[in-house]
Amino acid sequence: MKKLSLVVLFVIGWYLFMAVLHYFNQRPLWNDEACVYANITNGSLDRMFHQGLSHDQEFPRVYLYGIGLFSSVFNGHLLALRFFPFVMMVMAFLIWIFLVKRQMSSMVGVLTFVLCWTASAPLIYYAAELKQYSMDVLVGAIFLLFLYHQKSIQERWSRWMYGMMLVVLSMLGVLSYAAFFFMPLPLYNLWMDARRESCWRPLMIVYLLFCIVCLSMVYYYDFRLSNAHLMIVYWKNYIISFDSPREFFRSLQEGINNLICHWFVDKPKWIRMVARFFIGMGLLRLLFMAFPTFKKDGFRFTSIGSVAGCVLLECFVLSAFKKIPFGVPRIYLFFAPMLLFCTVEAILWIKKLNRMFYGVLQYSFLIFLIFIALGIAGVILKGDLGAEPIIW
Repeated sequence: MKKLSLVVLFVIGWYLFMAVLHYFNQRPLWNDEACVYANITNGSLDRMFHQGLSHDQEFPRVYLYGIGLFSSVFNGHLLALRFFPFVMMVMAFLIWIFLVKRQMSSMVGVLTFVLCWTASAPLIYYAAELKQYSMDVLVGAIFLLFLYHQKSIQERWSRWMYGMMLVVLSMLGVLSYAAFFFMPLPLYNLWMDARRESCWRPLMIVYLLFCIVCLSMVYYYDFRLSNAHLMIVYWKNYIISFDSPREFFRSLQEGINNLICHWFVDKPKWIRMVARFFIGMGLLRLLFMAFPTFKKDGFRFTSIGSVAGCVLLECFVLSAFKKIPFGVPRIYLFFAPMLLFCTVEAILWIKKLNRMFYGVLQYSFLIFLIFIALGIAGVILKGDLGAEPIIW
């Protein structure tokens, strides 16, 4: 077990080393990054709070303002522009390791989960790109960390400190739109506690009010000025459609396919086929175990599995109402670690049924991940890691 812990530490170091190398490669800004950069340099930074972003970009204004302010000190240097995305992804990675070590009893499972990060081109690539996706991953991890500890925080912390934490949590929406998927969950837990003990009602009301304040701010400064209607047209093939039964199943199949095959690398194509099998197991595990896990936790959102199930349902419903696309990999990057966690859990669950079959699956998956991780490392060492790298 001690040797396995050392292997886990080595793989953690491996991911961090790859992320650092990718960050310092300083490849030129590509199209989307250049469009975001134009919104930072084209006039006053304050302008972005009063008009839509140019080049049809969508970006949380407060976060973009912070990046612009920081990078201006360094004359828009590439490392300064990508510094916040890099730090956010590293922080998210470390929080996820903390969470998984507490919610997964198997050290082999922890090793497999960490290897998933080293084999995930998106989770490395977006650690050094001038986009908001790494912040989405971090905000999701922060909410999960809070939900896991929410009960113990209520019991051990002072009401004032707990209230301040709720306020900070409720305001994360100004940094990441993904926060709005998670915001209702602490509120639900508070409501469950307030039903038993009325002393929690004031904190529940405070949290709810600040969530409304945050949503109002984001609506006024972001959504009201956004090009959301253009984005819906752009992503129309990724919206859950109810035009006909055929269109519904086509759009649903497309969204599920995107959720289960794009988290490692897209080329060579056979990797996507293998990914569909393993990540498909994780999605099935999530769908079938989300509610039983929720029930086991006393009908509270505490575990990764139950939270993932709720977030996936929210995404489906919003897509059905034509508000967001369903399953687009980079938009759903915050969902990737949850799905990878469920995949590892699915493989570990098979161990209870048949140890021999589990062994075949587990070691096949580990070899698959190591193969991809080595391929990604080779691309990074060449200095040209892109959003869709070709390995080997």
